[in-house]
Amino acid sequence: MKMAMIPKMITFIKLMIIFNLFISILFPILKLNLHPLTYIIILIFYILNLLLLINLELNMNIYMYMIFISMIGGLMIMFMYFTSLINNFKMIMFKYELYLILFTFIMMMICMIYSFMNYNPINYLDKITFKGPDNSIILIYMYPYYTFTFISITYLIYCLNLIMKMSLIKFKSLRKIKN
Repeated sequence: MKMAMIPKMITFIKLMIIFNLFISILFPILKLNLHPLTYIIILIFYILNLLLLINLELNMNIYMYMIFISMIGGLMIMFMYFTSLINNFKMIMFKYELYLILFTFIMMMICMIYSFMNYNPINYLDKITFKGPDNSIILIYMYPYYTFTFISITYLIYCLNLIMKMSLIKFKSLRKIKN
């Protein structure tokens, strides 16, 4: 594949991601009676598509990763609230809606895999430096900063476990419901 084809492929991938973003926005508008868990799934797809677009457009990997972790953490807390407070009713999803979501997701993945398989990184090996602006994230795993990174990871896991224990108390809801 010629090097001139790579910008065209990236543009096509960006257009596919924007198409998926529009579908993620329009799906809840067209369907008025959605289950709250369906909203969470749509929001996860929207976040993933938006972050892929940010990564392709701005090449800010660490910013994308931080937003992904914070948004998924918030969605996990929302999921715990929804499962403890909403009534148990069956989620009805029609086949065409499921096929629409599945089709757009598969098309996006096929385009991305095709473009990455034809991407030749050997041409860019001479531009890579260890302490360049793109590789500065590696420094948080080096000597002076690795203890802070390890302590931060341990603290986040500890907080996640505490929130899970507080949320999963059996026979009690997270907020008091007045009768």
